Amino acid sequence: MKTCQFLLVLEAVAWCVLTPLQALPAQRPALPLVLHPKDFHHPTPEDVEFRLYTRLTRDGPPEVLVLGNLTTLHGSHWASHMPLTVLVHGYSETADDSPWMVATKNSLLARADVNVVVVQWAVLADGIRYDRAADNVRFVGLLLADLLHFLQNNTADFTGGQVHLIGFSLGAHVTGVAGHHYPGVARITEPDDIDACSHGRAHQYFLESLTAAEPTYGYHCADYETFQGGTCFNTSRAQLGYDVARNSTGVFYLNTQGEAPFFSRHVRMTLTVGCGESSYHGRLLLKAAIPDRDTRQVKMFSGWPALHPGDVHLATLTVPLATDLATVEILVEFHKSFFLPFSPDHLNVQSILALDTHTQDTYCVAANQSLESGRQYSLRPVLGAC
Repeated sequence: MKTCQFLLVLEAVAWCVLTPLQALPAQRPALPLVLHPKDFHHPTPEDVEFRLYTRLTRDGPPEVLVLGNLTTLHGSHWASHMPLTVLVHGYSETADDSPWMVATKNSLLARADVNVVVVQWAVLADGIRYDRAADNVRFVGLLLADLLHFLQNNTADFTGGQVHLIGFSLGAHVTGVAGHHYPGVARITEPDDIDACSHGRAHQYFLESLTAAEPTYGYHCADYETFQGGTCFNTSRAQLGYDVARNSTGVFYLNTQGEAPFFSRHVRMTLTVGCGESSYHGRLLLKAAIPDRDTRQVKMFSGWPALHPGDVHLATLTVPLATDLATVEILVEFHKSFFLPFSPDHLNVQSILALDTHTQDTYCVAANQSLESGRQYSLRPVLGAC
């Protein structure tokens, strides 16, 4: 997964009206045209609901906060001295049965004693036209900002410095509007560029950051290719998700697993070419063999490299969180260059080292080994240097 810039993509929807020249035959029933009522309706405050949960009401029905209504506010379990986290769903979602919103709300309340407000705007986020739902974003964001002002003006000890807004899909834009019109919000969490990151998984990554046994980190790097080259693990890093440090600024890169649980440990692989031929040409592939997991294959080098004795090459390997490298088989495969038929059909390796960037432990994967072209080797890391 890449860390990348935020991008709004609007989906264009084409419309057409067909006027029949003659009535349809009686035996062919006309298909009904199903339109959502909000496709042709101006939004109203009644279309948005602010549902309050605390640790005392986590598993029960929500308490609805009504903008401007002091009776509902004072009759609720709202605690102005505690932080507030707001969850906003996206297009075609509803807070009534959203698994990620329920799980995130419960995980937040398990982690900390906070107020959680879930924004239900399903009737405005639904419909057959995405552009109408996008148009409603500003209205919902302004209502949310008004709610925050209402809470601050009518309860003691509450300020914007206590507020964390979380939104995904169109909900991210709702939080952006609210943050603009309620200055001083402590934090806004929203996804990055959907061309490079999994837009649909963004909420899953955040939820996993609340429940994972250990953190996963992104590393400051010039670009993703450089990060994959294994040269960025001595730079500054930032924890992904809920516990990110507030002073972490910049672009950070990391990899995730292809399936849940997604969070990963990064392993820096270092290969030193051994003595032998004056040069080699080919490519070398690495992969961690994890039972019941589809792990990613990594190229340490490829194309037309001239590999001389003593050369050092790096790559980034990814394994699931809490993985003990001593229990993992590393698959290594060398291929000689097809375009250089007289190149040696083997690669002499002085050593292959694996650095667990979470524990900072070093493992010896191979020492003084010759890798034959086209053959896959299953190597077991051993704690310590080669």
